[in-house]
Formats: sequence, C-alpha cells, structure tokens
Amino acid sequence: MFNFITAANVNTAILALEHMANIWRIEGTEGRITDDHDWQVLRKITFETQGRKCCNCGAHDVRIDVHHIIPIGSPRGTNHLSNLSVLCFECHKSIHPWMSP
Repeated sequence: MFNFITAANVNTAILALEHMANIWRIEGTEGRITDDHDWQVLRKITFETQGRKCCNCGAHDVRIDVHHIIPIGSPRGTNHLSNLSVLCFECHKSIHPWMSP
C-alpha cells in the first residue's frame, strides 16, 4: 500500500522535522540566540537551505559565512532564516571591513 516509503524517505522526514523544531525553538525567542549550539544549528540549516555558495559572487570552494542582512545588533536584526544569507569571506568582508580571517 505504501510502497513509496523507504528508509531514506523516513530519514529525510525526520531530519526535516528536527530542523523545523530547531527553527521554531530559536524563532520562538524572537530570533535571539544566546547559545553557541543554537547558532551552529542555525548556520547548518542556513547552509542546507541556501547551499554552500556565496549568494553574491557564487564562490563555493572558499570560506563561506552566514551573514545577517539586518545587523543582529539593530532593533530589527534577528536570527530568523529570512534575515540570513550565505556569503564567501571576501564578500562578507566587503560589507564588514573590520572582519579578519
């Protein structure tokens, strides 16, 4: 009856649900993260959803960062996925010249 259900499908579904649970937990705190583990989870989700290439120049075989579009220190800056983008280090540094490798 359910021939389309495979171990791979189930594992993918479980991973997706775990990601959603993490997102809901993080975004439930209005996008404010105080725990490094939460940031690492959110970075991983950002890379998985947006890919591991720079959304500005397309670089992919270099250091890749997660960038806050609206700075996290501003009143509207959050860690919501809608406020995050993937940038290579060079493009990220062009936005934040104070960054160092």
